[in-house]
Amino acid sequence: MKKHAIIYDRASTSSQKDNYSRVNAREVGIRIAEREGYTWEYVREVGSGTTLTGRPKMLRILDRIAAGEIQALIVQDLDRLARPEEAVVYNTIRQTLLDYGVIIYTHTSRIDLANEDDDFLADIQMTLAKRERRLILKRMHRGRVVRIEQGRFGGGTVPLGMKLVYVHDASGKPTSELAVDEEEAETVRAVFDALEATGGNLWATALRLNEQGFTGKQGGRFAPNTIRKIAGNRIYIGILESKLTDKIIHRPELQIISVEQFERVQALIASRRRRPGDRGRRGRYVLTGFVTCGTCGGPMVAEKNVGRAVCYVCITRREGGEKACPRGKTYAEHLVLPPIIAFIADLIQNQIDFDAALDDAARRYGKSITEEAYEAAVQGELASVRAGKARLVDAISTGVLTQEEAAAKLGELREQERRLIAELSSISEKARVREEWEKAVESLKGCDITASLHRLAESNPVAFRRLLGLVFKPNSLRVRTYRVKGNSWAGELQGYELTDEIQMCLSFDNDNSVGGK
Repeated sequence: MKKHAIIYDRASTSSQKDNYSRVNAREVGIRIAEREGYTWEYVREVGSGTTLTGRPKMLRILDRIAAGEIQALIVQDLDRLARPEEAVVYNTIRQTLLDYGVIIYTHTSRIDLANEDDDFLADIQMTLAKRERRLILKRMHRGRVVRIEQGRFGGGTVPLGMKLVYVHDASGKPTSELAVDEEEAETVRAVFDALEATGGNLWATALRLNEQGFTGKQGGRFAPNTIRKIAGNRIYIGILESKLTDKIIHRPELQIISVEQFERVQALIASRRRRPGDRGRRGRYVLTGFVTCGTCGGPMVAEKNVGRAVCYVCITRREGGEKACPRGKTYAEHLVLPPIIAFIADLIQNQIDFDAALDDAARRYGKSITEEAYEAAVQGELASVRAGKARLVDAISTGVLTQEEAAAKLGELREQERRLIAELSSISEKARVREEWEKAVESLKGCDITASLHRLAESNPVAFRRLLGLVFKPNSLRVRTYRVKGNSWAGELQGYELTDEIQMCLSFDNDNSVGGK
């Protein structure tokens, strides 16, 4: 039987995913796999080494290892598996590899964790990597703070409208500094002008800028969240600030927008913010994200009309006006929901093994063997961290640690505790979603499937939306309303796109199902 290896290449951020080391990781990994006689596949993932729940590809690899599909894991260095300081993540991965006899290959060594010497060597490598990383981070932090307090750029993402130029500091050493990029500065001015013209409407501003051909820093289209970040960045009025220090530096040469215009825009955006009580409860509007405008094909959003009936209106028309969508559509939910439910009911009753499809969907939200082991490890590590916090008090009282040393250690433990709690919360969310699915499946049992679907939409809209997501692709439902007689109206489902899972379950030819009627 041919042995199989995974060449696993993790980049911490998307900005690192295409640099030279990624190419090198693949090429060297292939040479190792072929030299050792493995079939191979290359898996690249963008995700922090501090977590497992945020790395679905690594979780899938661990599950495949447990299933006996993988015999070797090839990485550039051991810290590509996990950050050295995150013991719970590394230990979960290490234990899975050890339990199933998987060999680790780095670009410089072969590690068999079942061999005591190799296991000891791996521990030493991770310990050294942990120490080196801490030293690097401390030096970087100190350097960034010093640069910021001197009024210089502290590093990170360069804002739109700015560029890095290289100058020499007082000692003659080359260093990078921020300067205005005049070409991009025109885009920044266009953003603020558009925000004033639209009354602080982020959607309409993004739409207007995209139509006018403006692009972001990386050449992409504008989105509302991007507009919000630009509008709130005080560097455009010449103020340099950072979360690393309380010091605020005035850099007038970086100013692009007048202070008066900046403050007007902030007031406009603030005036449009909804109060918490204005928002419908999560998932109440079941067709948002599925129904599209019959004129422009754009997404639709729910709103309540004078009679308190739920309607879906074209976002493009609402945010961009008649010019953006000349005949923006409005659909009443009580007219278009019944034909959609009738379509799903027909699928369930006549065309597919829907129980199997629902069970498959529910399994996606269940915890795998790897995740169960990881959850137990996280809980154990969290208990250890909390015990460590308690022991700090004894260390201070007995004079083992000074007040300053204890404060620094307490800060580390609190940060570690925060990350572990976030991990447990992520795992718990999957369990909650699975419980929703099980309730949804139970509610659909019975003879009258159409009535059951109507009840589900009314009583548990979140679960009903998950059901829609199982059947239809996002923004793929094309509907229309028409007059039947007098003031009597009805709705019709004109077109749709089914998800790949549902198409696989269909008993009739798939070519006739894609795109619907």
